[in-house]
Amino acid sequence: MIFVHIPKTAGSSFRELLQEIYPRKRCVLIYSHEPDHLDALRKEVERADAICGHVSFGIHEFYGIEARYVTFVRHPVDRVISLYRHQAREPGSEYHQLIARDMTLKDLLRSEQYPQFNNHMVRIIAGLPDSEPAHDRHLLERAEANLDLHFDFVGLTERFDESVALLGKTLGWTALPSIPRLNVDPDWGSVTVDEETRTEIVRFNALDLALYDSVVSEQHLYATLPLASPTQGS
Repeated sequence: MIFVHIPKTAGSSFRELLQEIYPRKRCVLIYSHEPDHLDALRKEVERADAICGHVSFGIHEFYGIEARYVTFVRHPVDRVISLYRHQAREPGSEYHQLIARDMTLKDLLRSEQYPQFNNHMVRIIAGLPDSEPAHDRHLLERAEANLDLHFDFVGLTERFDESVALLGKTLGWTALPSIPRLNVDPDWGSVTVDEETRTEIVRFNALDLALYDSVVSEQHLYATLPLASPTQGS
């Protein structure tokens, strides 16, 4: 099982859960894309039951393994705002220095230099490797095809507990650990953005919005094919 951790979709919480269900070296984490690092993990990946990380569709081909994918998606407007706020408050984050120098979310979107703010869910699920601006609907079609053919489960961040319960039932998890809450914005309930910024988020994430609507309407939340069941707690 490959868990595609799309930033700011409750992936850190789900990763923590997976590490309890697949303990020791049965769950391999991949959060660096350096070639030497990926090669060093090859033997661990071949022995593991689960892979988890900021990986894109196609990582199974890199490792030459058979695998099925799972992921979570979130409404793109909320995801982008949450990502910007996370980057603003975490000094070691990728865009923190830019934001600290007063780059607004609107400016960041319009620059088209930061792929995590531009149709990033579609990029990841389609397996797009580069960072060029992505607006082509063929990319959306590729992402939707990958969901249909290679993903056994797509949960919704907004229905996180329900999604986890459904996935656990599908995989035959005999007991579900308590669901952690990591990287939660304590002030999220009071977050607002101006209409111009919201309009720009929609403009630069139109493919993600279409993908999200497709997931919701087609109920990809429910798994389509069974995955191998782990031995709980071993």
